Amino acid sequence: MKQLIRSFSVGLLTAGIILLIGYYFIDDSSTQAEQRSVDSMIIEIEQEGYRVLTEAEYISISVNKDQDNKSTASTIEESMAEKEEEEDEDSEAEVEDPPEEETSEQDNTATYTLHIEPGMASSTISSVLAENNIIENAAEFNKYLDEQDYSLKVQIGEFELSSTMSFFELAEAITK
Repeated sequence: MKQLIRSFSVGLLTAGIILLIGYYFIDDSSTQAEQRSVDSMIIEIEQEGYRVLTEAEYISISVNKDQDNKSTASTIEESMAEKEEEEDEDSEAEVEDPPEEETSEQDNTATYTLHIEPGMASSTISSVLAENNIIENAAEFNKYLDEQDYSLKVQIGEFELSSTMSFFELAEAITK
């Protein structure tokens, strides 16, 4: 038994010495990466087809993307306003005097065509719906989407939504 334990300890000592020699004397790739300049790494990355941005470039792209999204939303709102005006003119010609109750309900109802693009987060969708008076609270709707597992099922495309729709109806509409 004594011989077995001595052999085992000699084996552990030998393995430890071999690992120590390998660690200190064998050239590893981490020292090679540390020795390379940033410019040479950027050139190699760009040759692989990737782009390297400075922090300032990234921020300007992010800001421009947000402005493009807002301008797209305002363009959609303008086209919706034009469509509503045309529909109002058509409905005025057909209907003489609608009851006051129906008019007040129509005034309180907001409709919006939501355009969902690839990579659009459910929080962004909730914010857009809140901005266009489809929902009152973006955080509540986003929480509903997450809790009911709709946030992973959102589909790309255009969806006609109304402020009279419940969270369930809205979620079903954007996930079909």
